Amino acid sequence: MFVLYQFFRIFAFIGLRVFYRRRMVLGRENLRFSGPAIVVVNHPSTIMDVFNVCVEVRQSCYFLANYSLFKHPVSNWILRRMYCIPVKRKEDLPEGADRNNSEALDQSVRHIQNGGILFIAAEGVSWMDRVVRPFKTGAARIALGAEHRADWQLDVKLIPVGLSYSAPDQFRSDVIVHFGEPVHAAEWRDAWLSEPDKAVSDLTSHLQRTVSDLTLTVHDLELQPVADKLETVAENLYPQGKKAFFSFRKGLIERNIRRPELTGLLDTYFSQLENAGVPDAALSAKKSGFFQTLLTLAGTIPAVAGRICWFIPFSIPKFISQKLQLYPGYNGALKMFLGFFTVPVWLRGIFRAVFIFTGNNILAWTAVGATIALGYYSEYHERISRAWRARRRAAKLEPALLENLQQQRNAVLTEAGL
Repeated sequence: MFVLYQFFRIFAFIGLRVFYRRRMVLGRENLRFSGPAIVVVNHPSTIMDVFNVCVEVRQSCYFLANYSLFKHPVSNWILRRMYCIPVKRKEDLPEGADRNNSEALDQSVRHIQNGGILFIAAEGVSWMDRVVRPFKTGAARIALGAEHRADWQLDVKLIPVGLSYSAPDQFRSDVIVHFGEPVHAAEWRDAWLSEPDKAVSDLTSHLQRTVSDLTLTVHDLELQPVADKLETVAENLYPQGKKAFFSFRKGLIERNIRRPELTGLLDTYFSQLENAGVPDAALSAKKSGFFQTLLTLAGTIPAVAGRICWFIPFSIPKFISQKLQLYPGYNGALKMFLGFFTVPVWLRGIFRAVFIFTGNNILAWTAVGATIALGYYSEYHERISRAWRARRRAAKLEPALLENLQQQRNAVLTEAGL
């Protein structure tokens, strides 16, 4: 079903560019490979992880998917034709049920031996936070098993991919997709021949560390608020450029995440901000001039028009996802899928309404273009007006309080080395 696969790939290509406000892809040069490969990723956003990675891989991918998705006849028919291989996880089966995955393992190895590409979300379960959890051993077992059967002549590549989301299930959020350098399974030949189980364990640990290095993760869930606060304070200091952007944030987290003195300063500073009723942006941004204030206020009318224009097509997917009460990790993919129906239907309705009213095709297409432009403008205006409102609130604070907050912020920046 190559045609169906390519259809979904085009669907993902378009949908991702609308769904995310900023989608940053790093390390595309590491996708210039031929022959068999296993794409190994962390798993913070279920189906969106598949879309974000596989839309960049030029070859068609097979997928290891959890067994529970294949239980319905319709989903079973679709998934098997979308190159999905069912894997039984402990959480998919009743207690005591047979969890033999030898068939899935054999099918995966045969696919790799035939030069195919396999996608594996190595954590096994999707977690919507910034921690990379222990990897399952499947990727290493398949890669080393395939190489062993072919006398180590396949040159199987394991392509590590790190996924970092600002808000995994939220429309117009940010994502960083970071492809790392290939790991060649044949390099583990001697370790496998000496002690296969240890070779699998060691390769799995190596893949986990590599993927973690490609993400903006923390090693302990309790430290996630510290990382969030650090990034908030440093936001206006990010250097330009994709790789510099990622490296800056990664280094900032790694250097400071476990420093109690900085954690104390951050907690005090953000507590004071909350008590004062202002965000950090109110202190980091420049003061608003007269003309900037005028432009912000003047742009309110088209911004409101844009929000009104897009309220219905964006509210319907959000409403449906809330009513279905699925695991939050599915919400992003569900909203994107529903948007492929609501947005075209809405734009078609605008075209027909204007055409019926004016009888002019050009005016009808102009109305469609203006609706799209207003949507993007309303998002831009929301960002600048949010900053403007923050600066206005800060300007109303008592001078002594404002100075104290600024001093605390400067202390945080100094301690963090910014």
